[in-house]
Amino acid sequence: MTQHTERCCPQCQSTSVLLLKRRGAWLCGACEHMFSASSPQPDAISFLSYSRPKLKIFLSCMPQMDTTTTKRLPWHSKTSVCLNASPHRLITSWETVQARGHDVWVDHEQLSPGCDWETDISNGLNRVKEAQEHGRVLLLMTPHALRRPDGYCLNEIARGELPPVEPKSHAVRHVAITLRLSIFPVFVATCEPPQSISHLPYFDMRSVVPLRDLSESSDAWNTRLRTAMSTPALNARLDQCTGLLEMCDNMLAYAVPAIAGVDNLGLCLPQGPPSAPLQLAKPETASTQRFVFSYGEKCADLARQLYNDMTDAGLAVHPMSLRPLTALMSAEDEDARRQALDWAQADNSGKLVLFITPGSVGRPHGVCLNEISLAISKGLGFVPLMVRPCEIPLSICRIQWLDMCDVCAVHRQDAEAVWGLHPARYAKRYAQLLSALNGQMGLDHDGQQARLFSLLSPFSFQSQVSKLTQLFVGREWVLAKYDAWVQQQHGSRVFVVSGVIGSGKSAVAAQIIQNRPEIAAFHLASLEEDQTQSGRRCILSLVYQLTTQLPEYANVLKYVHGGGHPTIDLLSSREPLEEIVPVKSVVDLLHLLLIAPLNAITHPSSMLVILLDGIECFEAGFIATLTAHIDLWPSWVRFVFGTREDPAVLQTLQAYMPPAVSLDPGLWESKMDIKAYLGRALDPHFPSEAKRDETVDFIAARAEGLFLYARHLVNAIAVGQLQLTQLDAFPTSMGGCLQHCFDSQFPSIEYYKKTIRPVLEVLCAANEPLPLSMLRSILQLDVYQQQDILLWFGSLFYMADGDIIKPFHSSVFDWLKDMKSAGSYFVDVENGHYTIGTWCYNEYMRSVKAGVDFSKLDYDLETDKDTSTRRARIYIVRHALQHLEQLAEESHFLATMEMSVFFNSDKTFLLAQRLLSIREIGLQSFFHGKISRDEAQALLQRNAQPGAFLIRYSSAQKAYCVSFLPPTVSFPLTFYHNLIYHLNSGAYSLVPPHEVTAATEIFSDLVSFVEAFQRRGILQAPIRSFGTINRSISKSM
Repeated sequence: MTQHTERCCPQCQSTSVLLLKRRGAWLCGACEHMFSASSPQPDAISFLSYSRPKLKIFLSCMPQMDTTTTKRLPWHSKTSVCLNASPHRLITSWETVQARGHDVWVDHEQLSPGCDWETDISNGLNRVKEAQEHGRVLLLMTPHALRRPDGYCLNEIARGELPPVEPKSHAVRHVAITLRLSIFPVFVATCEPPQSISHLPYFDMRSVVPLRDLSESSDAWNTRLRTAMSTPALNARLDQCTGLLEMCDNMLAYAVPAIAGVDNLGLCLPQGPPSAPLQLAKPETASTQRFVFSYGEKCADLARQLYNDMTDAGLAVHPMSLRPLTALMSAEDEDARRQALDWAQADNSGKLVLFITPGSVGRPHGVCLNEISLAISKGLGFVPLMVRPCEIPLSICRIQWLDMCDVCAVHRQDAEAVWGLHPARYAKRYAQLLSALNGQMGLDHDGQQARLFSLLSPFSFQSQVSKLTQLFVGREWVLAKYDAWVQQQHGSRVFVVSGVIGSGKSAVAAQIIQNRPEIAAFHLASLEEDQTQSGRRCILSLVYQLTTQLPEYANVLKYVHGGGHPTIDLLSSREPLEEIVPVKSVVDLLHLLLIAPLNAITHPSSMLVILLDGIECFEAGFIATLTAHIDLWPSWVRFVFGTREDPAVLQTLQAYMPPAVSLDPGLWESKMDIKAYLGRALDPHFPSEAKRDETVDFIAARAEGLFLYARHLVNAIAVGQLQLTQLDAFPTSMGGCLQHCFDSQFPSIEYYKKTIRPVLEVLCAANEPLPLSMLRSILQLDVYQQQDILLWFGSLFYMADGDIIKPFHSSVFDWLKDMKSAGSYFVDVENGHYTIGTWCYNEYMRSVKAGVDFSKLDYDLETDKDTSTRRARIYIVRHALQHLEQLAEESHFLATMEMSVFFNSDKTFLLAQRLLSIREIGLQSFFHGKISRDEAQALLQRNAQPGAFLIRYSSAQKAYCVSFLPPTVSFPLTFYHNLIYHLNSGAYSLVPPHEVTAATEIFSDLVSFVEAFQRRGILQAPIRSFGTINRSISKSM
């Protein structure tokens, strides 16, 4: 295809015309008028203007494909094209593309149990990613490749994404692999395209690819297909497809109609009857649908309840669904499970209902993993139920799960975790499940929720909420005030519950979370858990929860764009979440992910409430930032804050609320609540009804309105440490209660000092709650010592999610660290700092000796599924120096002086600290928005450290600029300024877009750019921005 200026359009007289030699016609670029050409028609399209690097191609060969013919496929080396094939369609020959010297990556593996095809696909798609703007995803659409929910090619689509060309163009996203690849849809046979590419035009080849008769043998079909592959019509279409790949960056490019021909293009809308959604017909037709449950032992109660309810609703569920899978199953049980899957397979729409927990799908020992592979091989669909947050197997990760994390309330019984059902939550989730199965509410098969879970790393507070709401009673007067506040149409935006330590404010918050439907998101900050104090992590966790409650909000969040903040013009109106989450400041995240999207959706039918408890624990300034922008939130969004009686916090909130609801222990209502709680909790222990009221009054008087004290006494009575027949032995205060509890728990003070106190020293000194595995490593405990210590702890400590050790209340640590209060049980925290600090040093040296480079760790947001090794290494980077700097005693200081000197001078450790800090703080750690060169140099002069740097936006150059000092500083100072270009693909480069080649170094975001040059020792000391980032970025970039 060549451009000629000698001809002009007879309709508009424009000389901008293209010669389509295959068609023997001219196409006007101005009015798109087509007129005949007098020049002879050559045998093939001539791409004289083609100057791209050569293509790299990913070819995915699915089961039942004729690999001998696959070898004829054409491509061989340098822009990435990902070809998705189908097991029931033989892929046609692309000899013209191979003749042009392109690269092909072929996956001959078949999807079968035990085959790690996911890794191969990921590697192939990463090759496509490496080609950047020259990358392509060529999607050959057939019914088998795209059927829902288990079409083979849906995984590849989910892993690739189309970089938006227009501000409103949509992007295909996925949690597992964030790629930015242009998708070229090609219809090979009529089917329903995925919704995620519905905005794209397709290239139609259905008229030149024959359809297979189901009664036709494979040999006859292959022969007929090979014949069709050599026809001129098919070769002509292949030429046009080759032109699309080589001449167009994507299917929205201007030249697509000219190359493909208008008659061969269409939109990816449903082409016929939609593929069967994940549904069950109503009870009268439910017999056509079959279900099998797959789960571990802890989900037995939930499975039993679901089995009963679904069978009562007329749904066909196999009886084996009542039996959980275990690590060691008999041959008879395994055979029975296979027969159950065969029974479901007999119906074309059979489904495996998968209960997702770490024990069921966690790699490598999840009890359901083999059954998942077997179900895939049998062609079964999936209905994933997220019972506990964890990573979904890659083979089904694109399939949307139903969130049932709040259905199972975890509590302890005989030292073991028991997963009981919460009736109200179960009823709500079951109704959602039934709606999905009946087709009234679809499950998203594009992996949006999985992607958000990975990006946002939400906290799991389920164990805390369950623990706080056990035996909850009373507080009706507080809940009545809350309900009245919610019902006031024009009431205050903020409702505050305050109280002294032990007054039960967190229990009230948990009760509201558990039983008030208007609570759409919540966060529980605590002094014991450092990460919960991060405003950044709080925002991301709230965002994830809101996506599970507001579908419209989740849809808006898929395509985040600028606007919504009068003083902030964001980097781009097309930024994907993958670029926003790691680098934006807290203020930006607040506006981009919460305020702007919520303002963009319609008013829900009821009030929406966000609850934050423990706000006094948040990092400095977060609550002030949140409340300062409170008028920008939609009018239907309100807030509940729980806080201790902290004057500074209450002063910050006073402008936005009426007086706080105080849980004053001296109030008559508080004393009545204590009596109601004691009457219910101690009901099994009263020796006689005659003295019931007298006993309750006596204990309530001792409690003085503090629920923490009352709960302590209830626990002590339950385990036999106190007797209701000996009331005079009851402690008279909270301190006395802890004293009595320790006296009963540790009768031998010598054993306590030798065995228990060293453990408490470490727990009290830790800067964040420790996993059990890390505690065992620090103290060098064997499994027997560990078990003994856990038994001795009794009710004082409990195991939270992820085997994190926590006290039943933060007051335990406060009491232990107070020498006057704790007496013989006093814990010297400095010993704990010494123990942890020396462990950090020894573990760091051992890891380095083993070849671990701490500067290359993944410092993205931590999640509950992080490995214990990664948690430990990040803890070392984050806290090692802090522990060593806490040592004041001479013997400790001298013993660890060399360790401190080492950490302060080790380049790898210091680099790791900087990388971790940048990931935790985000863009605000170094980005200063639109400031001049002189302003940048003034900041560098005030912070004249070796390698000091900042990144700014240069209006004159319409590009970013890194301003920095060299690693060796000399006076007068020498300032350096390097431009950073934002490419059309969304990536960043040190060279302008028109100079980018295959060898150019590309950075996915600004944080990645900074990390790369920090590792090279050039950018060392970021200059943090403490003000609101003001960006005015050119939309023409």
